[in-house]
Amino acid sequence: MSNWFYLLNGQQEGPVPQEELTQKLNAGELPEDTFIWSKGMKDWLRANEVEGFLTQETSTTAAAEQPQMSEEASAAAALAAALADDEPAAEAPAAEPAAPAGKLSLAKRQEPAAQPQGVASAQGPDQNAAGRGGVPFPGQQGYRPPTQAEAAYLYISPLRLIFMSIFTFGVYEMYWIYKNWKYAKMRDGLSIMPFWRAWFGIFHCHNLLRYIHTDRVLTKWREPKFKPGTLATIWVIMQVIANINGRVGSQEFSTTSLLGPLWPSFLCFLPVQLYINSVNKEMAPEAKKTGWTFGHIVLTIWGLLIWGILISAFFFADALMKYVESMPQQ
Repeated sequence: MSNWFYLLNGQQEGPVPQEELTQKLNAGELPEDTFIWSKGMKDWLRANEVEGFLTQETSTTAAAEQPQMSEEASAAAALAAALADDEPAAEAPAAEPAAPAGKLSLAKRQEPAAQPQGVASAQGPDQNAAGRGGVPFPGQQGYRPPTQAEAAYLYISPLRLIFMSIFTFGVYEMYWIYKNWKYAKMRDGLSIMPFWRAWFGIFHCHNLLRYIHTDRVLTKWREPKFKPGTLATIWVIMQVIANINGRVGSQEFSTTSLLGPLWPSFLCFLPVQLYINSVNKEMAPEAKKTGWTFGHIVLTIWGLLIWGILISAFFFADALMKYVESMPQQ
């Protein structure tokens, strides 16, 4: 049996089995015009437009509850109809074409999901913007149905995170921050600049890890176990120490220059990446991990150049110094 998503108070809920959703609708826990969606559907539809959700008893309740006309009222109505036959009939306006079966008209597509009376919207006063870390619902800007082929955030293997961080002397960690902020900006419409948030990562690392930790879409599938504040604080401290050590050691080449890439600050991002990957495997089983994009290629070339310079300097430093000392002084 397929799993279904539904909208409640402007927020996406689910996935739930079809049987459970049907029970909620027939028991009156959800309105009959609740928007629902499942894999294979091109768009959200109202429950009363999808076959198999509402029982005949539920769909005919409103008609059964209508009061019956008395005999006097029926006779009056018949007399009024007879008199109306003697007058010229007014031309009726053209009826709006009915929407095809299983489809919503354009007007309906622009309406948000109905909310129960007395329940405030979780979206607040701005009904045109998606909630933080949420999926826009029908009628909101940027709305599109969820898909099982789209991964959340930067979807890479932990080995790539470790290898690229070492190979690029930690520059890949800035790229990791940049890609995750960029995803959040594109999905949630954040007014941020991902590049500068990555460049000044020590000031925005806490915000990023907390954003992922409290992401409403991810937590529906799995609760995070990492501690964003602790990991971000350790990462910032390690970055500061690495920069200080780099400034002190820049005056003279030593073997510690080759140990710089082994500074394990990338371990602070590893639990976050494992959490992202575990959610994507359940939420988007058809999604593929991020390939070797242009950014990965640029960083790989950068790493090759830096490693080549360091290895050359390490093996030829003594020979170069002897050659310089053997040159006659002027």
